[in-house]
Formats: sequence, C-alpha cells, structure tokens
Amino acid sequence: MNEKLTKQIKDNKNKLIICGIIVAVIVLIAAIIGISVHNYRKVDTYQVDTLQFTEMNENKDVKLIAHRGYRAIAPENTLPAYEMAGQAGYWGAECDVYRTKDGVWVLHHDPKTFRLMDKSKKIEKTDYEDLKELVYERGNNIEQYPDLRICTLEEYLDRCVYFNVTPVIELKGKNNTEYYNEIATSVQKAKAEAIYISYEKKDLEEMRKYSDSKMFLLTGKIDKKSIKSAKEIKDCGIEFDASKKENTDNDCKLIKEAQSEGLETAAWNVNDFDMIRTLMNAKTYYYTTDSITY
Repeated sequence: MNEKLTKQIKDNKNKLIICGIIVAVIVLIAAIIGISVHNYRKVDTYQVDTLQFTEMNENKDVKLIAHRGYRAIAPENTLPAYEMAGQAGYWGAECDVYRTKDGVWVLHHDPKTFRLMDKSKKIEKTDYEDLKELVYERGNNIEQYPDLRICTLEEYLDRCVYFNVTPVIELKGKNNTEYYNEIATSVQKAKAEAIYISYEKKDLEEMRKYSDSKMFLLTGKIDKKSIKSAKEIKDCGIEFDASKKENTDNDCKLIKEAQSEGLETAAWNVNDFDMIRTLMNAKTYYYTTDSITY
C-alpha cells in the first residue's frame, strides 16, 4: 500500500470520527433542548390542603391569596382559576398582566403564550383579537375546560368583585408602564380594592401616580436594598419568597428587620402548614399559595 493511499485512509477515518462527534453533539444538544422545553411546559401539580388547625381558624389577620388563581385545580391566570378561588373562599387572588399590541390588558404569567397555549405569540406584539384565537392546552385539569381562552383584566376584576376577593395584580417589569393609568381606571370602574405587587421599584412608583392602593415590593431574599426601596414608596410593604430558607433562619431575623423598619411583610410559595405557623409567629399574615385553602 503506497504512502498516498495510507494517508487518504487516515484522512477518511479522521473525517468519520469528526462527523461522528458532530452528530453526537447535535443529538446531545437536541436532547437537552427537548428536555428543557418539556420541563418548561410541564404543569406543576399540588396537593390541595385545607386549613383546619385552631390557631389559623381563629386568626382573623391571616389572608390567603390564590397564586395565579386557584391553579392547583384550574389552569393558571384563567377565568376558571379565579372562579374556583372565589368559591374556595380565598381572601385574595393574584394575577399577572400584560398589554396587547392594541391596548387590551390580559392575564398571563409569561411574555409569550408558548408554555400553556396551542400557539406561541408574544402578547405585547399581538392584537387581542388574534390572542383570542389561541386555546389553552396545558394546565391542571385542563380536560375539564375545553376551548379555554385568554382572560382580560376586566373579566378578572369582575370575578373578584363578584366573589368579594381582593385583586392582587403583579406588574411585570418594563411592561408598558406608561399605560398603568388604564389598569388603575379599570380597577376603579370595577369598584375593586386592589393590591399591586412588582419586583421593580419603578413599576410601583409609576402606579403610585394613579392609585393609593396598598403595594408590596417583591424580593427573593429580604436584604438592605429591598428594605430601602420599599420604604421609599408610599404605603408599600415587602413580599418575600418563603421557600428561601434565609428569610426564616435565626427566628425569622430578616423578616423582623423589615418589620422594624416599619414595613408590612407578605410571603409567597407558602404551600405547607409548618411554614404558615412559622410566618404567623413572625407576624406575617399575607400568604400567596398554590394549594392551601381555608
């Protein structure tokens, strides 16, 4: 076998090896993407529990807030989720709002509809009439809600008022803040008493121009920056992630620090009774929950 032929065989082998590596990498990337998409679109399920212990039933300060509606038993941020929250007797019901391209405020947690609906649309770049064509295909007990469509802010407020549930409206960062007067006007027209929440201080400051409602600044972990920011907004408390252990460590030291600065405290991710007892002892009474009812 001559030297030229030997070199050609080696080159071909190397090419095959490289091609094999490339194919393996592509397959691995596709698998990772597939798993990520699956996990992103996966619907969280929850064990529904009812408060029965005496100290809760007797504490009139405690306020349970349905996270994105009663999403443990109906698709999140939809009309059925809020109707179920009303029937379950929740004190409040939380929602997320976005403004469509043609100026309609609708309920949805993500900026795109990809996770829950049959087509992917960016809400802020889509007209309401086009969004109405989309159908929910994921969510807890979705089979009980065929042909379920996107919910408007006005529909949500109507259900809250009907069931005497406090609307808790999350303002999403950089989400048409110049039109917040429209949200405030809708709340006033519905004769509702809303609470506004946001991770962004600027959002709450902008809404404060149009509303005297109670507000909470959202934060994962309570820290000096979040305390300072909340204090700079009129009638604003601080709402933290109860699942972050740092917030309740050392006899709820961080919670008590916020309260010592004159801030009312609230918590989300409150899905078990032990956490409720801990927060009650720390004089925190607003609980946003996915699954616990009265």
